[in-house]
Amino acid sequence: MPKHFIFGCGFLGRRLAERLIGDGDEVWTSTRSHTKSQELETERIHAIVADPHQWSTQELQDSLPAFDAITICIGNDRRDGQEHSDVYQAATNAALNLARRFPNQRCQIQFVSTTGVYKRTNEIATRTDADPASDSSLVPTIAENAPLGAERPGARASIACEKILAEQSRTSYGIFRLAGIYSRERIPNLAALRSGQPMKGSGDSLLNLIHVDDAAAILAFGSTQPPPWSIINVSDGNPVRRREFYEFLAQRYECPSPQFTEEGGRSSPDKYINTQRLTSWFPGPWKSPNYRVGLVGET
Repeated sequence: MPKHFIFGCGFLGRRLAERLIGDGDEVWTSTRSHTKSQELETERIHAIVADPHQWSTQELQDSLPAFDAITICIGNDRRDGQEHSDVYQAATNAALNLARRFPNQRCQIQFVSTTGVYKRTNEIATRTDADPASDSSLVPTIAENAPLGAERPGARASIACEKILAEQSRTSYGIFRLAGIYSRERIPNLAALRSGQPMKGSGDSLLNLIHVDDAAAILAFGSTQPPPWSIINVSDGNPVRRREFYEFLAQRYECPSPQFTEEGGRSSPDKYINTQRLTSWFPGPWKSPNYRVGLVGET
């Protein structure tokens, strides 16, 4: 039975675990909470209780079996005040240690990064696109070789962990840079929309999205059939203007019309995430090829 360890069994990690178990894998994870550990065990997920600083201890690592794959999908959890970089790097170093314990056992590491790692600059190569989301205008196209320059703490922490993986050669790894993850149960800024609160940023900027179930399916596929590249963008390939996205939600949930602060405006250029690598490697099927299907089942 293949064995898979997941660092970060939250919104995405739990969906991945469910899929892997359905495929016949044995799944392990770590949590700080005894209560959550018991909850995960009822879902057939082996959960050890440990803080991030314990992940690389000899005692803990010796208690675990050899793994065929390890996925790192740490969320932006600030409840304990610990820096993003500390938790992300603790998971990355622990994953490398786990993968190297048995030299004859091949273990693939998957690091869930973010498209937020890319630099926001007008110097990024552009494309002309007739898709309504791009208004037939020049839009920066972000391929995996685009320059990095993260603004948010989680994205900066991701860059640091990507570097750790890239600077070692003993362990096979793949970096999956995910666009905005969503589901019907987790819609970004829905509370602000319902309250009529203006959302930060421009309504004309693009949203690149990926449904959580599609993200889990891609990671599950990658754990057994790694992509031929060390870095791959993960998005549904159908970006939408923020105004259009939230107007759709406002109608669906009978909310006030969306308001935006317009901070940054067009000085913060659009980013159209290039998914050529993804679509040439991942066979599908896609559960949600666009946000309308993902949210309400429309095409």
